[in-house]
Amino acid sequence: MNGWMGKFLRADLSGGALEEIATWDYSEKYLGGRGVASRLYWEQVTPDVTAFSPENRLIFMTGPILATGAQGAARMCVAGKSPMAYPEGYCYGSLGGLFPAEVKKAGWDGIVLDGAAASPVMLVIEDGAVAIRDAQHLWGRSAYEVQALIVEEFGEKARFVTTGAAGENLVRTAVI
Repeated sequence: MNGWMGKFLRADLSGGALEEIATWDYSEKYLGGRGVASRLYWEQVTPDVTAFSPENRLIFMTGPILATGAQGAARMCVAGKSPMAYPEGYCYGSLGGLFPAEVKKAGWDGIVLDGAAASPVMLVIEDGAVAIRDAQHLWGRSAYEVQALIVEEFGEKARFVTTGAAGENLVRTAVI
């Protein structure tokens, strides 16, 4: 489908629902991962939603040339309402490393997270299956400790994004 996998994942962390959404409804009209992520944000997040609200979205979206070997095609867009802006507003960034290509190789164009889990959870995509699992054992640890525990649990080829204590404590300048 012209570089797209054809679907992205929506994970509702409040209720645990996982939904597959067709990428083509967006990719046909909006340019690349940033265009698709921006459109999703503007459709789903109203002006009254705050950055830390369960109604906000954290959107990870790849573009059509990611994981193709094309020069500079190793990044994904991360979008949502930012707590760093004043007043809070829409913001997007770029995420590199191995994680973006693995999302695409797993068959997804992106991941949209919404809601708020009652306890720490992780979204696991493994061997074609998607699940929201308990992550209490990762809570309160540094990003380096989380990395070691993820590798121990899922193996050396595991790819992930995480935040540290700052993100867990809703520090406005925390990063993923």
